[in-house]
Amino acid sequence: MKDIIAPGTLLEQAASGFTFTEGPIWEEATQSLIFSDIAESIQYRWSEAGGTTVFRRPSNQANGNCFDLEGRVLSCEHASSQVIRHDHSG
Repeated sequence: MKDIIAPGTLLEQAASGFTFTEGPIWEEATQSLIFSDIAESIQYRWSEAGGTTVFRRPSNQANGNCFDLEGRVLSCEHASSQVIRHDHSG
């Protein structure tokens, strides 16, 4: 972390109340962070403007999130043993 965060940088907690989070991805277009709470089977979106909102529920214990070349969210689902693609239309 010392290579990417300058010494003396103040860190602040953006959100709380989750059980086990993983798989954060930053969506530049919306200036938001998408991440998974695996234990609760919920994916969230966080932005400074809008706070934390549910992105997808249930998520089948998704994590390992990334974007494909068209900007769609890809997630590995533990409960279904699948890789899924979240289309822009929902």
